Amino acid sequence: MMLSEVERLNLNNVSSRMPQHGGKSWKKIGFHSGKKTSKVRFVPSKTKHDNDVGVFLSATYEEEKNELCMWSVDPMAQFEESGEKLNLKCSLNCEFDCVDMKISDSGRVFLCWSDGSCGMFTVYPTLQPSFTWQNLHRSGGQLHCACRGVDVMGEDVVTVGDDGKLILLNSYNQTPVKSIDASSVGLTSVCFSKHNEVVTGNSRGQIAFWDLRNEGGKPTGVLCLSRLRGEKTVHPTANSLEKHPTRTHLLLSGGSDGCVTLWDLRNAKFPVEFERTHTGPGWNLNYFLLFF
Repeated sequence: MMLSEVERLNLNNVSSRMPQHGGKSWKKIGFHSGKKTSKVRFVPSKTKHDNDVGVFLSATYEEEKNELCMWSVDPMAQFEESGEKLNLKCSLNCEFDCVDMKISDSGRVFLCWSDGSCGMFTVYPTLQPSFTWQNLHRSGGQLHCACRGVDVMGEDVVTVGDDGKLILLNSYNQTPVKSIDASSVGLTSVCFSKHNEVVTGNSRGQIAFWDLRNEGGKPTGVLCLSRLRGEKTVHPTANSLEKHPTRTHLLLSGGSDGCVTLWDLRNAKFPVEFERTHTGPGWNLNYFLLFF
C-alpha cells in the first residue's frame, strides 16, 4: 500500500498517524509540543526485526532555544489525542532555526539551518552530533544565508540555499565536493532522482534537473510550475520535491499554492496530474510505505 501526504505542520503542534492495532484503519494521534515545529521525520528501524518503528525526530524554528528532539511511540498502544503514549527520549540544542531534515536508510540524520550550515547526526544508540559543514551558503556580502533543503543518497549529500547554489557533499569529508551556481534566485527544495542526478526547485516555480557528473554547471532539463489564477498565470514556489521510493521515474512537487503535482520523468513535458490539497502553502511532502 502506497500513500503520499503533504502536511503543513501547525506552528505549535506535531501530529502523526499510526494504524490501529489489529486492523488496517488509520487513527490520528497528536500532542502539543509547545514549540514551533518545522520538520518531523520517522527514523528507519535499526534492523528489519526491530519493533520500535515509532521513533521520530522533530526540529524547531523561531524559538529562543531551537531543538532537535527524538521521540518514541509504542506502535501497539491505543492512542489518545493527548499523546500520552509519546516519550521524549533525548534532545539537542540548535543555535539557529532548523529548516530541513532528512534521514538516510542507515539512520544518519542531516539537518540544515538558517545560518547556511548543514549538520550530520547519528541516531543509534542515542542522538549524537557527528560534524557540521559550516557556512555552506552565503549571499553577496552577507556572512550567511539560509540552507533551504537537503537530501541524501548513500554517502552523497546535496544542499540548496537562498544563494542559489547547489552543493554536493560526502558524508566522510568536511570539504564540499562540488558547488554549482544553479539559480539566480533562491533554491527552495532538492532531491536525488538517481545516483549522480538531482532535482532542484526554486522560488519562481522552476524545477531543474542536474547531472552531477557534468562540469558545465547547466541543467539537463527544466520544468515549470504554472497555474491560471483568473486571467493571470502564476508560478508558485516549489517548496518540496520527493521521488517515489520504488518507481524513481515518478516525482511529486508541492507548491506555495497548496497544490501537489505528479510528474513522470520519462515524459515530463506536462504533469501527469495535480491536485489542490491545501488552501494555504504546502511545505512538506513525503512518500512512505506501509505493510500490513
